[in-house]
Amino acid sequence: MKSNTYNYLAIVLLLILSASCTHAISELEARRKNDKGLVEFNNRRLDNAIVLFKDAMTHKDISVNTLAMIYRNTAQVYMDMELQDSAIHYSTLAANCFEKDSYEHLVSMADVQLLNDEVQVAITTLERAYKLKPTDMPVNNSLGLIYLGQYGYDFLDLEKALLHNKQAFAMNRDGNTEYLLARNYYELERFPEAEKHFKNLSREYPENLDHTVFLGMIKYKLGANTEAEEHWNNVLAINPDYQVVIDSFKEEMEAEL
Repeated sequence: MKSNTYNYLAIVLLLILSASCTHAISELEARRKNDKGLVEFNNRRLDNAIVLFKDAMTHKDISVNTLAMIYRNTAQVYMDMELQDSAIHYSTLAANCFEKDSYEHLVSMADVQLLNDEVQVAITTLERAYKLKPTDMPVNNSLGLIYLGQYGYDFLDLEKALLHNKQAFAMNRDGNTEYLLARNYYELERFPEAEKHFKNLSREYPENLDHTVFLGMIKYKLGANTEAEEHWNNVLAINPDYQVVIDSFKEEMEAEL
């Protein structure tokens, strides 16, 4: 009798371990594809990022937090592609993963509000989320974007943006958070800090030429025009379309003289 009981318990234990192992593998695989999608996103290969994020969603038994993270990342790519409806759809899916008025729900609902141009409403929502988790990356990332002027100059506050962008980068040193921090330093004319981060970004994500363009802008603002032109020539050799951006920047600089 004892032998049968032990055999039964052993089978149950094996089934539990097997299910747990399957869940862990699925979770790791989904996160791996999400991370690869972020690399594609940071290198501006947006179509590839979407494919990877959608593939990551198909894994069964992944945690709610992981699924919501993938939804939010997918929404971010669609925002950059200016596909508003798709961005709203995935932001809403992310919000619906969580209990109403929880931190995670508030952050995702703020994404939807921003996409609907309800910026002040989004700020109020994010402030509620910030009170719940003041050091967390997503809420600081969203507030940093708003105060950097991403959603209109009426909300521009570079010092407040820096507070949030530094915290977001401290919690998650990925390409997106570092880019926002670098831009923040650039707008504040703190060029040594901006240059340090843009140099790192250009090494980590060489296919995203925006970083090298910014390095040229920094050199130009510091009066190192020859070095600026070297950066820009490297960019134009790969993508001549950046000539419009560079010419526009030079015109703005000349107008300020």
